[in-house]
Amino acid sequence: MTNEKPMGQKMSHTMLKPMPDSLRMQRHIQMLQDSLGLTADQAGQIKTIMENEEKQMMADREKHSSDIKALQAARTETRNSTDKEIRNVLNKEQLTKYDRMQKEMQSAGKMHWKDHTKTETQK
Repeated sequence: MTNEKPMGQKMSHTMLKPMPDSLRMQRHIQMLQDSLGLTADQAGQIKTIMENEEKQMMADREKHSSDIKALQAARTETRNSTDKEIRNVLNKEQLTKYDRMQKEMQSAGKMHWKDHTKTETQK
């Protein structure tokens, strides 16, 4: 028995396998490259930044596996650090576009994690 569906039938989202982190990162970098007009050097720098973020996230997960609040705080710190590093790679024009993209994604709900990191008084 296979999980394949006959032509024309849609698969439910529960049947889809999650995208590997490496593919997600590659797609994100490609999106940034296309949207911001990154040079090959900038794309390489951002790839390194994102690989380091992924390693840090895994380390945070191991370190704070029994303390969800500490894990959330560590992830927020890692994301903020990554964002700052990415910003340092971009030129002024790219930074303006990057900020606009961030706002658009946030308003579209694609960056829901930022809402989870706000304290009750910030909401």
